[in-house]
Amino acid sequence: MVKGSNAEKGGLKDEDHILEVDGNSAKFIHDFKKVLLSKKGQTTAMKIERNGTDTLVLQIPVDLSLIHISEPTRPY
Repeated sequence: MVKGSNAEKGGLKDEDHILEVDGNSAKFIHDFKKVLLSKKGQTTAMKIERNGTDTLVLQIPVDLSLIHISEPTRPY
């Protein structure tokens, strides 16, 4: 977790498991990435699992300036 990031300010913790972003599955990184890119500069709802049992919904402002999202490379 980046200190002072919107994720931290929104209540996200290092050990949280993100289940959904704006009602969409976050099972795969490309699902998560697609939603984040469409919500740049807005707030998104993240459904998370904390401590293996608690399920919470946090409102997190999306700021892509602190993270790098790139396409995965494929070996040929």
